[in-house]
Amino acid sequence: MRPATGIAGNGGPGGWPAVPPEVAEALWPELDRATEEVIGAIQREVPEYARPDDGSYTATVRRAVRQAVHQFVRQIADPAAPLDGTTELFAGIGRIEAAEGRSLEPLQAALRLGARVTWRTLCERAAAGSLSIAAIGPVGEALFLYLDELAAACAEGFARASAEVAGELERRRRRLLDRKSTRLNSSH
Repeated sequence: MRPATGIAGNGGPGGWPAVPPEVAEALWPELDRATEEVIGAIQREVPEYARPDDGSYTATVRRAVRQAVHQFVRQIADPAAPLDGTTELFAGIGRIEAAEGRSLEPLQAALRLGARVTWRTLCERAAAGSLSIAAIGPVGEALFLYLDELAAACAEGFARASAEVAGELERRRRRLLDRKSTRLNSSH
């Protein structure tokens, strides 16, 4: 995973696209609504995340979406803002997916869906005149870079957890073979 102190890309500081500062100002008032729209869409459209009876799981989805949406706008306001907490959260979610025996596809589907809902909000702001049409290109590029960063964090957490599980299985196999070998040798 890339260093969590900004996002690599082209254009602005640290490679972040040159997004006009007024974009963040226009988006701050929309964050709560955008967060709720993303959460609702994920719970409706990604079956693995539609667990209304699991309060802990629902809270994790809410926390992840809230942090992701707010961090995206913080990155627009300050491209050098650290991503540590957000990337750590998403790496942890990748670990959970691996631990629960799922693939990364549902998580990646949720990330893509969140990006589409966010993009829709950005386009609505542009249509309403509170966001410059000229800003849409750089903001879209920033959104894709950010999505890549979150997906990379999820994949890293997933890979680490999968490697740990594989290592534990290998240790168990060795112990079992050692026991069988010891029993066979002691029976002769």
